[in-house]
Amino acid sequence: MELSALAGKNQFYGVTWILKLANMIINDFLTTANHDDDFKSSRAAQMQGRLQVLAAIYAIFGALWLFIDQRTLSEEMFLSIGFVRILMVAAFIVLAFSRTQRRSLWAVRIRLFLMNLIPTVFFVVCERLLENESSEIARLVYGYYPFVIVVQLAVFPLTIVEGALLALAPFVGMTYLAIVNGTVTDVTTMGEMILAMLLAALAIWAAVSQLRMLMYLYRQATRDPLTGLNNRRLLMDRLAEEEQRAKRTGQPLCLMMMDLDKFKRVNDTYGHHAGDKVLQRFAKIARAAIRATDVIGRYGGEEFVVVLPNTSAEKGLEVAERLRKQVEEDVILLGDGQEISATVSIGFAEMTASEDSAVMIERADVAMYSAKETGRNRIVLA
Repeated sequence: MELSALAGKNQFYGVTWILKLANMIINDFLTTANHDDDFKSSRAAQMQGRLQVLAAIYAIFGALWLFIDQRTLSEEMFLSIGFVRILMVAAFIVLAFSRTQRRSLWAVRIRLFLMNLIPTVFFVVCERLLENESSEIARLVYGYYPFVIVVQLAVFPLTIVEGALLALAPFVGMTYLAIVNGTVTDVTTMGEMILAMLLAALAIWAAVSQLRMLMYLYRQATRDPLTGLNNRRLLMDRLAEEEQRAKRTGQPLCLMMMDLDKFKRVNDTYGHHAGDKVLQRFAKIARAAIRATDVIGRYGGEEFVVVLPNTSAEKGLEVAERLRKQVEEDVILLGDGQEISATVSIGFAEMTASEDSAVMIERADVAMYSAKETGRNRIVLA
C-alpha cells in the first residue's frame, strides 16, 4: 500500500513538472506574447548589436571571396557572379551601419529577415548561374549557403516561432531550385534538406537557450523575488521614461503610492510566512486591477507604486478605487484554516508641468501617509 501511494505521488509530481515545463515553454519561449515591454526592448538592443557585427563580418568575407571566384570561375561567370556578390556585400554594409530604432523589436525582426533573405537570394541566383559551370569546386562551395544561413540563427536569442519563421528563407530557396531543376525526389536533394532541417533545429535550440539565459538574468536583475513585480530600480527607470514621454507629448502622467495597512500586525500575529502570502496576494490583485500599459513595482517593504501613463486624474482615481475595493474584499486562507484580510492606503498624484517625477513621488507619499492618518483603507489626492 505504501509503495502504491509512493508511486502515485511520484507520478503526480511527474505530471506537475511536465505541466510546469509546458507552461514555461508556452509563456516564455514559444512567442513574445507574455514578454513585458522592457524585456522586449532589452532583447531588441542585444539582437541589434549582434546583427550589425554579423552583417559586417559577412560584408568583409563576401568581398574577400571575390579572389576565390576569380581563381575558380571562368571570366564570364566571374563577372556575372561578381556583380551579384558586390550587390550582396553592399546590402550587408547597409545593414551593418544603417541607423534604426535599437529598442524596437519589430525593426530588429525585419532586419533579421533581411539577414536571411539577402544570402538566400544570392544563393538561388548563383545556383542558376552555375548550372553549366564546369568548376565543381565552385558549385560545391555555393551549395553550402543554406546551411550557413540556418546556423547563423544560433547567434541570436530567439523564440521558437521567430526561429522557425526566419529559417524558412533558405528552405524556400532550396525548394524552388529543386522544383526548377526537377530534383525534388533526388536522394541528394532530400539529404541536403534533411541536413538543413537538423541544423535549423539545433540552431533554434541554441537560440532559445540564449533567450532562456537572457530572460533569467533579466528577471534576476529587475524583479522582486517575493512578489514577482518590478523591483525599485526598474520601477524608477520606467518612471523616468514615462516622465520624458509625458513632457515630450504633453500627455498626463499619474502615480499611486500604496501601503498595506497594519502589515506589521500581520507578521506579529500570524508569522512572516503569512505576511509573505499577503504581499504576494496583493501583488496579484494589483496586477489584475491595472492596465497592461501601467507599471507596477515594489517600492520597499509593504509599499508599492503604480505608474499610470497617459492617464488623467479622473481615470486614474477610478483605477485606484477599483484596486482598493478588490483588496478590501479579498480573503486569504492560511494552511491552518485561519483567514486574513487586508486593506491598502493610497496616495494619488498627477504630475504638473513644472515638476519632475521625484517631486510627484514625494507628493504621493505625503498623500499616502495622510490616508493612513485619517483612517486607512482610503485614497487621498495630493
